[in-house]
Amino acid sequence: MSPKFGRLIAIGASVALFAIVACSSDDPATAVPQATSTTAPQATNTTAAAPTATTGPASQPPTVAPAATAVPQATAAPTQAPVASTDQNGTLRVAAAAINPPTFVPFLGATSDNFGIKDSPVHMKHAPIPQRGDYDPNGSMITGWTVAPDSQSIVFTIREGMEFHKDWGEITAEDFVWSFNNALLEGNLNSRSGFLGEYHGTWEVIDSHTAKMNVREGAPLNPRWLIELSNTWRNTLTVASKKAFDELGEEEANVTFIGTGPFEATTWRAEDKIEAVALTEHYRAVPHVERLEILHIPEVATRVAAYKTDEVDIAAISNQFLLEAVEDRGGTIVRLGLGQQLNYFFGGNFWQETDPDGVVIFPRDGLKADADHPWIGDPRDEETMRRSRLVREAMTIAIDRTALSEVLQEGLSPPAFTHFTGFAPSDSQWKDEWMIEFDPDRARELLGEAGYPNGFDVPMWTASAHSLIDAEIGDAVAQMWENIGLSTEMERTTYAARRPTMIERTMDIPMMHHRGVGDHSEAKGRLMSAGLGGANRGTELPVEILQQTYWANLEEPDAQKRIANNVVLEDYLRENWLTAPLVVKVGHAAVSPNVLEWFPSMETFGFINGFETVVLAN
Repeated sequence: MSPKFGRLIAIGASVALFAIVACSSDDPATAVPQATSTTAPQATNTTAAAPTATTGPASQPPTVAPAATAVPQATAAPTQAPVASTDQNGTLRVAAAAINPPTFVPFLGATSDNFGIKDSPVHMKHAPIPQRGDYDPNGSMITGWTVAPDSQSIVFTIREGMEFHKDWGEITAEDFVWSFNNALLEGNLNSRSGFLGEYHGTWEVIDSHTAKMNVREGAPLNPRWLIELSNTWRNTLTVASKKAFDELGEEEANVTFIGTGPFEATTWRAEDKIEAVALTEHYRAVPHVERLEILHIPEVATRVAAYKTDEVDIAAISNQFLLEAVEDRGGTIVRLGLGQQLNYFFGGNFWQETDPDGVVIFPRDGLKADADHPWIGDPRDEETMRRSRLVREAMTIAIDRTALSEVLQEGLSPPAFTHFTGFAPSDSQWKDEWMIEFDPDRARELLGEAGYPNGFDVPMWTASAHSLIDAEIGDAVAQMWENIGLSTEMERTTYAARRPTMIERTMDIPMMHHRGVGDHSEAKGRLMSAGLGGANRGTELPVEILQQTYWANLEEPDAQKRIANNVVLEDYLRENWLTAPLVVKVGHAAVSPNVLEWFPSMETFGFINGFETVVLAN
């Protein structure tokens, strides 16, 4: 056992939490607010000084208020001219844990990126992370819209005068329509098509700068559609050049780097580097730097070394190494995004009877409620449901979340206590019965009641080389389960290798995965259902629960009602102990003293972004 794991096992539930490192409370543009907001956040002035790391009272990340309480309505198109600047200085160097292959054709996987090369259709104003700013018409490709009275279509106004990189001409409605239709074609490789394809139907051209999105037949318009087209959701569908596709062909157009953002890529090599030059005129923002270099540095120790030795200006560094690295370099810490809750999902509990179209899907192949899968219950067998619930509760309360937070995350990622919804003790919706107390003695008693006084074998999976999943936390959980008499066997494979078993609903072992937190008005449950979202979390909820929660929220325009439905979902998940919450993993970046200003946007996954806002000292 490593010294760190030895410390983990020795720490009890009464240990006080370390504070979340946030940005300086003296900086209103970057300070992490402590109170939960239930109203739409307002944009803030982003001209303050560079952020400084501080510590404060420990808490869960505060709730991000919904962007709107109903389907967003028409907005006025801005008249602002393209932004131009000649005040550009230096080369910004960024360390990245991963650089994927270049993709500039939507069907083959092109989405917006966090680098400033391929823009999202919608941009949000800067707001104090982890709040999401309001829609910014002056910084968006889409400058206005009108939702049909029946919510079955949206007509979008496209900004005039925007140009593709490398002199491929103006971006028009034809490019928008072709790009979105191309991304959603059957057999596509686009990672966002499953999500947006739940309600995006075909797009059509109205005129040169007006496009219409038809809602998919039989589907409701997701009330969060605006967020899901924005830079703050995650990499979303982006606009590619139809002219380049027609003239170059699919294969060459895919690697020609014809983007739309304030940086134009000149080199893009997977698992190596990206080099880009800053534009001197752009519709949204002109960078303060002259060049951008993103270096692929997958090993965290090497990223730390690169940061300490001034090889890079910004580096996303794991929390357990962050404080020491910044202290040695004399830099600052910037929080990134909302955070991702890590859970062990008890794979194999596929309880949904029919899919959204009424087609019978039960029983799934992964539903194996037998002696080798004590955590799986079969709704057709009441005894397996009873025993598996006891097992899942025992495995959940055997985890010391405080220790995971303090020892493995240096207190920068707070413990998580809710199963899928992300509610925190600081939220107004919090219920005291949702608290999970660390109690290994009670866990052993529950195993005995379930008929497993001597434990059982537990194969478990944690993704390797995944920036949002923490393998060290997985090892610690395995040790904690060993401490109550279980025999664990850890599987380490890539997410891509395991994803087919999630899509095929054959995942039947405890699996670590992540889930976004903060926006309590989101329609939660997509990854615990048989919907079109692609891979799930080894669990499908009964139809009657989905009808009250996830499916209801897909059509509910009132944010407060959606939040209330998510409370119902959390109550059900707690009653059945369908996941084992771990921590809310909050990402941070180490920033060198050479960076005078940087204002990243709130981004769901917490990836580094907003490089056009960086001001360098030299």
